[in-house]
Amino acid sequence: MTSNLSDTKEQIMTVARHSFARYGYHGTSVDSIVKEANLSKGALYWHFKTKMDLYRAVLEAEVDKIKAFFAPTEEDMCCKPIDYLINKGGEFFGCIAMDEEGIMLWMNLWMEARRGNEQISKMAQELSESLMQDMINMVKMAFPTVSSGAGRLSPKELALTLSSCFEGISKNVGLRCDVDQAKRSWRFVVERLIEGGRSYAA
Repeated sequence: MTSNLSDTKEQIMTVARHSFARYGYHGTSVDSIVKEANLSKGALYWHFKTKMDLYRAVLEAEVDKIKAFFAPTEEDMCCKPIDYLINKGGEFFGCIAMDEEGIMLWMNLWMEARRGNEQISKMAQELSESLMQDMINMVKMAFPTVSSGAGRLSPKELALTLSSCFEGISKNVGLRCDVDQAKRSWRFVVERLIEGGRSYAA
């Protein structure tokens, strides 16, 4: 019984992820989700009280995947922090190229938030802050001296700059750049911010 409930919940979230990515929150209906999942509304409402609860669950699952992806392994711990950041970011761009719906989910979230929906705006801020805090903690641990000294960025400012550049490059993978170009851009950004930079003119 527990397994069946878990399978049903996963099925609902898979269908909802596809729909929210393609059509956004307001373009997705409970009716369309249950129809595509071949389930009853009762099955959906057993797991999620509202469409907003389902939307949050889908996005929280995305946050968990991102955090798990960037969590360093024992092998990663042997790398220089800057190499870990560059390499892991590059791997992520490859994942984006194979999972277009992932980036579409985030783009739709920010568009919905910008339209002034208070609930979605608050949720977007909470999810973003959760990811940002992980980045701040990593910066503090990996680059304790980078933010010291006059004119330097604080750990929060450095994390914000890195994450903003990363998000910007991510959104352009498959549109204005391929994965290799994204990797080169990310390497340039990280090394400029962390080491003071080198010339990457071809």
